[in-house]
Amino acid sequence: MKTHPIRPTDERLTVALLDTGITAGHACLSRLRLHAAQSFIAADPLNDWLGHGTTIADAFARALPPEAPPIRLIVGQVIGPRDGTGATLASGLRWAHGLGARLLIVAAGTLSCPPALARAVAEACASHRVIVAAAGNPFHGQRGPLYPAALPGVVSVGCSAFQSTYAEWWHPPDRIEQATTREGTSIAAARAAAVIVEQWARAGPAAVMLTRSSGLPPCEALRDARYASPPPPLTPPHPR
Repeated sequence: MKTHPIRPTDERLTVALLDTGITAGHACLSRLRLHAAQSFIAADPLNDWLGHGTTIADAFARALPPEAPPIRLIVGQVIGPRDGTGATLASGLRWAHGLGARLLIVAAGTLSCPPALARAVAEACASHRVIVAAAGNPFHGQRGPLYPAALPGVVSVGCSAFQSTYAEWWHPPDRIEQATTREGTSIAAARAAAVIVEQWARAGPAAVMLTRSSGLPPCEALRDARYASPPPPLTPPHPR
């Protein structure tokens, strides 16, 4: 396992990306200050073997509103060419939670849910973390949502290209974002995460108080606060 140490920073909002890693020196890192990176697949998290994680980070950075607070990014490499399971996702979630990530982006997932993944998600949500996860793309035999997107408290995101199919799923997405079949729910999840950052930027401490006083579970409270109105237009990202 290769780890890149944490460097002291002054950023106010820590965002975790759990994916295939990120490409060191990518342009999106001028908007997202890289704080820490760790691999859970015995590889280098700053060498994105697929480019998927870097694409998600870039889409998230491009969609952030001008008023967004400085972002401190932590990257967990939880998916590899031959490995990456619910267990690695669970390990990445716990690591990010331990580093203080308020918002966790999971633009991938698994078709099964081991107990460790369910526990990691429950612990994060109970600690007022918000997990935004891709619901999945209805092709290649996928007949329902992925995990962790299908777990309670997670903001499950689908893309507009598959909206009609989602009605047949036992757990349809909580939110639909504009995205093409080529972009899929991965880009949709990145855009939804940027919308949540916008909500925090506008609401400030009120968003935190909402999770403590509404009587709803923390992730559900933030979701309901934001999803009551449609998102503003966002600049389309440019997937690699």
